[in-house]
Amino acid sequence: MRKGRFRLMIAITAQYFLNHRLDPVEIEWQVEAMAKAGYKAIYPHARHGLLTPYMSEAWWQAIDKIVEVCQRNQMEIWLWDEDYYPSGLAGGRVVWDEPGLIAKSLRFSLVEVEGKGPFEVDFPSGMLLEAFAISKIGGEYGEQISITKHCGTRRQKWTNRQVHHTAYSPLINPIGHPHWRCSMVDNKFALSWQPEQAGKYIIVGVLVTNNVGVHPDILRAETIKKFISLSHDKYFSRYGKEFGKTIKGVFTDEPSPGRELYPWTDNFPEEFRKDHGYDIVEYLPHLALNLDQRSATVRHHYRLTQHRLQSQNYVNQIALWCKERNLTMAGHLTRTEWFSLVSAMWPNELRCYKYMDIPSTDPLGGSCGWKEAASYHSGIKVASSAAHLFNCRQAGSDALAVVGEEASLRDLKYQLDYQMVLGINHFSLHGLSYSLDGPRKDEVPPSLFYQNNQWKYMPVLLDYVTRMCDELTGGIHLCEIAVLYPSTSLACQITPNIDWENLEDEKLIHDFSEFLLSHQRDFDFIDEVTLQENISEFGEITTPEKYRYVLLPYLRYIDIKTAKALLTFSNAGGKVMAIERIPKALMQKLHDPIFDWSIQSSIDLFEMADETLLKALPDFEINGKGKEDIFILQRQKEEGKRIFAFNRREEEFEGKIMNFAVKIPPRGSHLLKEPRDSKKVVFAQKVIDSNEQEEV
Repeated sequence: MRKGRFRLMIAITAQYFLNHRLDPVEIEWQVEAMAKAGYKAIYPHARHGLLTPYMSEAWWQAIDKIVEVCQRNQMEIWLWDEDYYPSGLAGGRVVWDEPGLIAKSLRFSLVEVEGKGPFEVDFPSGMLLEAFAISKIGGEYGEQISITKHCGTRRQKWTNRQVHHTAYSPLINPIGHPHWRCSMVDNKFALSWQPEQAGKYIIVGVLVTNNVGVHPDILRAETIKKFISLSHDKYFSRYGKEFGKTIKGVFTDEPSPGRELYPWTDNFPEEFRKDHGYDIVEYLPHLALNLDQRSATVRHHYRLTQHRLQSQNYVNQIALWCKERNLTMAGHLTRTEWFSLVSAMWPNELRCYKYMDIPSTDPLGGSCGWKEAASYHSGIKVASSAAHLFNCRQAGSDALAVVGEEASLRDLKYQLDYQMVLGINHFSLHGLSYSLDGPRKDEVPPSLFYQNNQWKYMPVLLDYVTRMCDELTGGIHLCEIAVLYPSTSLACQITPNIDWENLEDEKLIHDFSEFLLSHQRDFDFIDEVTLQENISEFGEITTPEKYRYVLLPYLRYIDIKTAKALLTFSNAGGKVMAIERIPKALMQKLHDPIFDWSIQSSIDLFEMADETLLKALPDFEINGKGKEDIFILQRQKEEGKRIFAFNRREEEFEGKIMNFAVKIPPRGSHLLKEPRDSKKVVFAQKVIDSNEQEEV
């Protein structure tokens, strides 16, 4: 939430799952129950099992009742922008109304042929954009030949041959006349090509396909305008007077360009040429094959244009709509912890959150906090880092989904503590289900609503989280370490046959998050564009957090502008540290695609993340058995420093933090409050000596 937008900070919102036939009388007492439990805001959220037709008059009557009860209880309403999820579809209405707005993507067909020909190749379904033959000599790729003119459509499959006994008009059918019939189906593009020279070739067919389902083309501005008209505008036309009053925000939930690796839109070549000065169609084989040094650069350029179109047309357009109506925009774009997938769906996702007021994440599941699930560390850090970089007051989490049937409030507290120590201070809690009727009750248990046998204790949990979020909001995040967000490097490694189960670089990067956090080296991710923009001519980082160290973990490539910014930072005394390798710089021009900038730099290169690296980073004073299971968050507020410590182990931690004796319960947390110019530590409103700390 940017400065000046809203006075009141809401730490917890309830996702009110509207998942049955909605009765305003039932809704009234349920919303009252949420208010008594301590919720200050709710999302009316269409969910699986909804029997009241979405956006029918019965739906609006249910929302009317929610607005009425929230007004009576001084609660806020935040709008979930979708009929279920993912966002951007309007439940299918966008493409049903305008079929031409359906999402498109590239599909690659790769076929090896050898000999003198002629060669015939059948391509998969789709409109052929271009076809190429690439010669192969030994293990090296050679000349690229356009063979599109040798392609056309042909039926590819015979039906069964059978005897028909009827004619083809019903008025003649009584007169039988048996005859054989057979036909061909499955019309697709195909190649028939005779090369001038015999040899080995790879035939690359590039086809444009309409995506399966009802995903719209979010690379186009008119698509998102249509989506807004079918979703957001409907709420504004009915409740416009409450916008900025009772209705305070909008959440967007996992929009995607169609869950495909290579999103496409009709004017992509034109937009690409604006960005990079050459024709992407000519270089499309580089997206699928590592042909030469240009391949990584072409892939990088492709993702840069995709990023620009999606962030401007989707995120920014919705953000502007919200801003004009005095609403906060929150949400998350895809699986923030799955960096490789993200680099295809939302390239440089971290930067996309620049447009949001509350950048968010969605850590599904209850098995979090441990090194085996270190990707959660990274995914949550994406959201909190975006908040720090872009001066947002809050970082959000679409929290507590799929946590298991036996989760207690103590388990929920553990998960919320874990997310808070990683920088989250705004939660949208799952599981307040209108009904548990039908299969839905088994999909994401437990309910966190009145159906839960610990519901009566929910006010205790909500009060604790609200107080702790307040303590951890405002001031400055005390953090000196920035880790370069790996989107460029991972995107350059994506090919159509990517092995999602063996993403070595990504696993190493998540392990690096675990390494830093378990050694109390807090960090933020920083994306390349933000780094480029925030290195001054004097080599200072001008983001709200004044990082003194920039780490490059297991990266193969970065943008040349990033390399230049890092050189400026390093030459001014900043510390740049690379793990395993110094990444190559990707250039703008294809005649010289990759630059080895390491010869001009004073970068420290470490073979691995170990004690040698730790000694080069700022230390944090902590002592005690099991300290590797303690994560630390520090904030400097006007009234003093806050140190929030989280213990993920199953045993109590007893030791010292910054010379203060502490005991942190198993799977628990502890807040140290150090007033300015004081040697005493405050917990809540009570001043206590350092050897008498209260446990959180």
